[in-house]
Order: sequence, then C-alpha cells, then structure tokens
Amino acid sequence: MFLRLLGLLFLMCFSCASTLDAKNRHISHEKTSHKASAKKKSTALKKVRSKKAKAKKPKKIKAKKQKPAKQKKGKQRRQKRSGVRPAPIQPVQSTPTLPTVPTPFSLLNPYNQMTAKAGGLEPLLSKTLHGQGQTVAMIECNGTWKEMNDVIHKGQGTLPSQVRANYTTNFLPPIGGSNLDPNVVYARLPDNPYHGSQVASVVLDYAPQAKVLPTSTTACFNLPFSYSVANALFDLSRREDVKIINISSGYFDRNADSKHEYDSHGTSRYSCKFTNPPDLSKAVKEISKKGKILVIGAGNEGKEIETPQYTESTGDNFNHMVGELLDSIDAETRSSIIVAGNIDAESRTLFQESNRPGTRADAQGVFLCAPGGHVMSWSGAKGNGTSLSAPYICAALADLMSMSPNITPKRARQALFESAEKRPGEDHLYGRGIIRADKAAELLEREGI
Repeated sequence: MFLRLLGLLFLMCFSCASTLDAKNRHISHEKTSHKASAKKKSTALKKVRSKKAKAKKPKKIKAKKQKPAKQKKGKQRRQKRSGVRPAPIQPVQSTPTLPTVPTPFSLLNPYNQMTAKAGGLEPLLSKTLHGQGQTVAMIECNGTWKEMNDVIHKGQGTLPSQVRANYTTNFLPPIGGSNLDPNVVYARLPDNPYHGSQVASVVLDYAPQAKVLPTSTTACFNLPFSYSVANALFDLSRREDVKIINISSGYFDRNADSKHEYDSHGTSRYSCKFTNPPDLSKAVKEISKKGKILVIGAGNEGKEIETPQYTESTGDNFNHMVGELLDSIDAETRSSIIVAGNIDAESRTLFQESNRPGTRADAQGVFLCAPGGHVMSWSGAKGNGTSLSAPYICAALADLMSMSPNITPKRARQALFESAEKRPGEDHLYGRGIIRADKAAELLEREGI
C-alpha cells in the first residue's frame, strides 16, 4: 500500500515535473520568439528611421551652370504651366552686307568736289539737303539748252546712271515767250551756245533734287516782238513753284545813247552809254514782293559796279547794268537780290576778271562771292566766270531751304550773308564775303527753324 502510494506520488511528481518542464520550454520558446520578433521589429524600425533621416537630409548637389538654351526651355515650361504661351525662338540670322549707296557728293568729279568743299556745300550734300521741293528758274538766251537736251534725250557724253537719271527728272522743259520755241535761236547765236546747259548743270550737280526751269529770252530782229529778261521776270513772279531765279545771261533790251566827240588832237571818238528800260526795275520789285530771290552774275569785265557812264566799250558793260538796277530800286527790293562775284576755289581769292562791288555801299551790301569754276560732268569741259558763281549760290539757297518749309528764300539769303567768310578791309572786292553754306546751315539749325 505504502509502495503504491509512493509510486503514485512519484508519478504525480514526475507528471508535474514534465508539465513544468514543458511549460518552461514553451515559455523559453515564447521568449526566444519574442526576442527574435522584437529584434526584427527593431531592425525594421531602424531601417525606416534611416530612410526618413536620409529623406530629410538634403543631398549635396554640385552647382552647374545651365546653358542659355536650357534656361529658355525651363522658362517655356513654366510659361506653359501658367497658361502663358511662350514666344517662338527665332533663329539667329547673319546681317547681310548692304551695298553702299553713293551720295551726290561722291558722284561729283574731283574738280567739282573741290569746288563744293570751297563753298561749304559738301556737308549739305553728304546729308539729305539736296534742294528737294525747290524750283530754280534759269534766265538765258534762246537756243543755249541744246547740249543739256542731248545729254538727257540722246545719251550724249559719259555720266553715272544716277546723275543722268537726275538730269532727266529735274531739268524741266524750257519755257519762253508766246509763239517762240525756247530751243530755237531767233537772234544772233550767243558767244557761248552751250552757256545755258553749263549754268543749269551747276544747280543739278549741287542741288540734285531741285527742279531747274530753263527760261529763254530773245531779241527777234526778224519778228515784230521780243521776249526780254524783264518779260521773263514778270512771268516768273506769277509762278508759285519758283522761289529762286538765276540771271547769268539773257536779252536785257537795253537802251543805247551814243555821242561823237573830238579829242584835243582832233581825233574823232565815239562813246556809248547803255541804260536799262524802266520795266526791268518794275519786274525786280514784283519779284521781291512775291518773296522770291534774284541772283545775278556780277559780270566778267574786271570792273567795279557803277552807274552807267559813256564809254568807248561796246561790250555788255554788265557792271553798268547792275549799278543802274541798284540805283532804281529801294532798300526793301535790294533785300531780295544777290550779286555774285567769282573766286578761285583753291586760292580763295577774287578772280581778276570778276566784277567787284567797288566803293558803293549798296553794292557791297548785296555782293557775295562763290567759286565760279565748274567741269561739265558729261564732257569734262571746264567753264569759269560769274555766270557759274550765280547758280552755285542758287544751289546753296535751294539746299538750305530744303532743311525746313519754314525757311523762306529771304531768310536763307540772310543766313548766307551772316555766315559768309569775311575779308576785313576788302569790302570793295568781296562785299559780304565768301559763301560758307555749311555755316549758314549751322546758323539755321541753332535758330531751330
């Protein structure tokens, strides 16, 4: 019995020990699993924290210079997101080399370039002051336009195409008296049958956009009427387009008073005095009233301007014609006149053959010197005299007036007088001085006209 109880007790103890042992193993296994699980969780947590830390930590990026093209693309993307349409990228194109356009000054022959510089015309021609909008009337004798007509219509001579086109456009058809053909010689042929063409070429070269209106005068000995300078002036005074009038030649219809005398030795002497008809001064006054300017060549006799005197000379005595004209008009009318003397462009001195103002104050007040040498562009022939000094001044007036419509002919004339190169103590030779068109332009610019 005792042994059975002892065995039963043993089995119970063994059973309890096994149960405890199993429980201990289970607990140990749970602990081990828990530790492993905790370790896994800890490792996973570390990885998550590491990733977060890495995500928070900014990457060190080396700054790179972005190319302009990428910047433009980025700018375009931003503009697209904001709804702004990007401007198209224009391809870079190389600028084509434009051909050099010759200036009116560069088209002049070397001699005329030198002459243009002498009177200050070069700066005006190099700019855009070319006489545009102006019309210069040229009073001449009939039949002196033939050479210019041949240059224009028959291709005479050698000329740059631009110059020939300018002549063709701006040399207007000649005008004259009614029932008279201005291109026909009705009276004796003038000493220089090309005179009108030469005079016209000066304005066409130095004021290349101004119009030239050839005006023919004649003494019709075989017809019952004539067309004089006075007639032409009356007709031109009624034209609105003409503001500048040039007289280098023409039929003046002057009166001649001759006398026969004997000197102390009994030698017979004939002398003559030429005087102007009254209608010449009336016509000049009419020109002045209309605000126009009259430029007259002083003549090439090497004499002083004076009142007509009896003389043995049977020449033109142009100095007497100008002197008497000044005698017959008032100061207001004289403010519309320029008398042109001739200087050598290189030495800048008065030519010996040029008439001069002398001691007369009224003559000195209207006398202006300009270069009188000019080479005809189509033939190379050279002319010289006050007949070419006068259109030089006309070209300068046209160029100055093209600066502004507010510059009147009289204001342009006054600017030439005020800016002229003075010769102190030599007023009897140079009058108001030597033309400087560039200084006149500067004067008008300062005035803001």
